[in-house]
Formats: sequence, structure tokens, C-alpha cells
Amino acid sequence: MIPWPRRPSEPQALPTRLSQIKRAQRALHAKTETEAIERALDFAIAEHEKNRLTLEATERFVKSGIEIKDVYGTLGG
Repeated sequence: MIPWPRRPSEPQALPTRLSQIKRAQRALHAKTETEAIERALDFAIAEHEKNRLTLEATERFVKSGIEIKDVYGTLGG
């Protein structure tokens, strides 16, 4: 098992690599490590919701029975 780096004065609720949090902090322009974690979680939740809505729209489109005309001949079949 990989040992997780810890700061002696701060307890960790979740075992996480400090370097990963620091990278997220820079990427998300967060002032603190906590803010970086919160923003990353918000981003993951929003991304999941977008993917869910895209899948629902795609399923509705396919079920609609619309005919797609391959005007460029690139779809094959």
C-alpha cells in the first residue's frame, strides 16, 4: 500500500495525495485546498448531469425513428 503524505497538524478525512490536491487547486484557481476539493466535486457532479442529459436526448432521438440521409457517404452501411 502506498503511504499517503500527511501534515502532522492537520487530520485527513480522506486519504488523498497532497500533490493531486495542489494540482487541482492550481487548475481550478482555488485559494485553499478545501475550495479546490469542493470545486472538483461540483465539476464532477455537473459533468455527470451533462452526460446524463446528453444520453437521454440521444435515446429520444434514436427512438424517434428519424431517417438520417448520408449525403457525404461517410456513415457506411
